[in-house]
Amino acid sequence: MRYILLILTLFAAVSCFSGKKEEKGPQDVVVEFNKALLSGNLSAAEALCDSAGMCDYLRTYSKALHMVDAEDSSLVDLTSSILSESQVRIISSSRQDKELCVIYVLETLAGNKQKKAMLGKEEGEWKILKLTDMN
Repeated sequence: MRYILLILTLFAAVSCFSGKKEEKGPQDVVVEFNKALLSGNLSAAEALCDSAGMCDYLRTYSKALHMVDAEDSSLVDLTSSILSESQVRIISSSRQDKELCVIYVLETLAGNKQKKAMLGKEEGEWKILKLTDMN
């Protein structure tokens, strides 16, 4: 009987951890998006966004990054290293209809910027729909 109980316990533990993808919460998505964006990993940032809603935002960011890089690539490297030290501090989150609103502060050496991210579920995962500067 003891062995049967042990086998059932092991089976339950293995089935809980096998093949299940850990779901990111909306706050995790906001933090991960900002870290990817500030480190210049635009493809990782894009993967965390609604395919239609944030396309223009990322395209504008990408154009500005390429423009600066064409002028002086060392400036991009310096900016990227400074921004990679940035912190994202979540202030609050609240549900608004079918969307979730996350208020956060982006803390950089250049100063703090309060932002609002609107998120929604797309194919079962939280995605950023819209970003707004609050100050």
